[in-house]
Amino acid sequence: MHAISLTRPSPGFVLDICELLSILGPVLPSAFWQILPFENEGSAVGDAFDTAATAGFDSALTSRARLSTPEFESLCGELRQVVWGEFRAFRSEADEHPFLIIIVVDSSFVDLFSVDPRAVDLVRPYFDCAPPRLDTAFYGALVQ
Repeated sequence: MHAISLTRPSPGFVLDICELLSILGPVLPSAFWQILPFENEGSAVGDAFDTAATAGFDSALTSRARLSTPEFESLCGELRQVVWGEFRAFRSEADEHPFLIIIVVDSSFVDLFSVDPRAVDLVRPYFDCAPPRLDTAFYGALVQ
């Protein structure tokens, strides 16, 4: 399992899920995404999305339905900012375990957990990076 925490982006980049989708493109072409509220120790923290969230994001969050990468990218194009959120990428709609988890925390940092080392290698040049801030054992056990 590979994990990294991202902060301060390089000039010309922003710290948000839409930017990360674009950077991670080579590992995501056929991924299916599930949008979840970020939870800390079992309770939801804050709003998953700010007031600019689209009906599509709200629907995906409520239903826990999986979206193809193009569907997810389309929703991202309508979103201004994610304040809190957890985004899980699966290799297929039937997979039980994600291969990538991206967690946006208070718009101040993003933790990324993946079984694919390319995910960490792809984002590293664009952000200040550090060891993950969230529970590596917990999220590491989820990705397969």
